[in-house]
Amino acid sequence: AYCEHIESITIPKLVDYCGYGAFYGCDKMISVYWESIHCNNLYSQPFIYSLKQLTIGENVEYIPDYLFSYLTNIDTIIIPNKVKEIGNHVFEGCEARVIQLSNQLENIGDYTFYNCLNISHVNIPHTVESIGVSAFENCINIDTIAIPDNVKNIGERCFAYTSVSKVNIGNGLTIIPESSFYSCSNLE
Repeated sequence: AYCEHIESITIPKLVDYCGYGAFYGCDKMISVYWESIHCNNLYSQPFIYSLKQLTIGENVEYIPDYLFSYLTNIDTIIIPNKVKEIGNHVFEGCEARVIQLSNQLENIGDYTFYNCLNISHVNIPHTVESIGVSAFENCINIDTIAIPDNVKNIGERCFAYTSVSKVNIGNGLTIIPESSFYSCSNLE
C-alpha cells in the first residue's frame, strides 16, 4: 500500500491471497493485469478507484469475490472465454458502460453487477446455469433481458430496480423468486 509511483501491476498466476486495500494509496495506478488462477481467498477491494484499465488473463477460470468492486473509472469489462464463474460483488458499483461475458460462463455470483448504473445491455451466455441474488439489481439502464434455456436458478432481486421493459425467459427456469423484478415499472 501507498506505493505512490506504481502505474501498473501484474498479479501472477500463483497468487492465492490479496488483502483488503493491498493497493490503497497507489494513486497513480491505472492498469491491472490479473493472471491469478488460484486466488479464491480475497478480502474485499484490493484495488483503488483510479484504475482505468483492467485486463483479466486468458487462463483465469474464476474471478474471486469483491475483486474489482467500486472501480469508477473502468469503461469496459471483458471477461475472457475460460472464465466459468464470477464470484460475489466482483464488479459491484463499477461504472463500466460495456460488459462482455465469457462464452463459457456458468455462474454469476450474488451482487456481481449490483449498482452498475451505466450498463445498458447484458448478453447472458447460453452456458450460464445460475444468476445470483441481486446480480443486476439497480443497473438502472438495462432495458431488455434474455435468460437462456440453460439457466436453472436466478436469485431474489436479480433484476430489481432496472429499466427492463422486456424479458425473455428460457425453458430451464422453473422458479422465479419473489422480487426478482421488483420495481421494474417499465415491464410490460
